[in-house]
Amino acid sequence: MALSAKQMGGGWQLDGVKLFVPDAGAADYMVVAARSRGEGEDGITLFLVKGRPQGMSVKPVETLDMTRRWSEVHFEGVQLGAEAVMGAPDKAWPRLKRALEWATAALCAEMVGGVQKVLETSTEYAKT
Repeated sequence: MALSAKQMGGGWQLDGVKLFVPDAGAADYMVVAARSRGEGEDGITLFLVKGRPQGMSVKPVETLDMTRRWSEVHFEGVQLGAEAVMGAPDKAWPRLKRALEWATAALCAEMVGGVQKVLETSTEYAKT
């Protein structure tokens, strides 16, 4: 994981980068996963980041997908309070994994709908 979180006093400091973040340029809040200790599934913490705190920058990323706005989000010494932690520190992987599974299913459903429309349009065109 390219984003690390360290406990600093009563809060946390985030350092690193998140790639291909959808709609980051327009977001008022972001939920970010960061490595807070260890390796593997242990040591992942979720944070709620409000606005654009000092040290956070968002850079648009150009891709071939013109239907989505992707960004690269950099965190350089971003300070967050303890209240930014979502759930228990270091224990977010099971929830994050489940959210990723649901997001994958939703994205697949969206793609199936798009392909269905292309098939219908192509079929109608072939009849002419």
